[in-house]
Amino acid sequence: MCIIVAIPQGKQVTKQTLKRCWDNNPHGGGFMYSNGNKVIVNKEMASFKKYWKAFTQAKDNYDTSFVCHFRISTHGKINETNCHPFLVNKNLGFAHNGIIYAAPKSDNFSDTYMFNEAILKHLPNTFLTNTAHVS
Repeated sequence: MCIIVAIPQGKQVTKQTLKRCWDNNPHGGGFMYSNGNKVIVNKEMASFKKYWKAFTQAKDNYDTSFVCHFRISTHGKINETNCHPFLVNKNLGFAHNGIIYAAPKSDNFSDTYMFNEAILKHLPNTFLTNTAHVS
């Protein structure tokens, strides 16, 4: 199963911890953070060394929370397109752990990618703050 590491603002994670995540889930790693204007997503498929370099550069430049994801494939091809995190819109990204059984099926794309494309990207940008009232 995939691994997600949430790193709150001001907190650190060790290189050893992220390397262990990478080694145990070898189908790509990504991370996301906000630069103050939008969510930035970085993905790496080939090298933990490259992943760590990009992660530490971002961490050094932005005092914000980070979400790291390490994929082990269950559906779809092993490629950058299916590597998490995914952008829903410029202000929101997400990563997922598990299988979304109700997502549209594809031989090429993961269930999480398909869920984002078919469902999340079509929600209004205010869906997280929408206060629905049940009568």
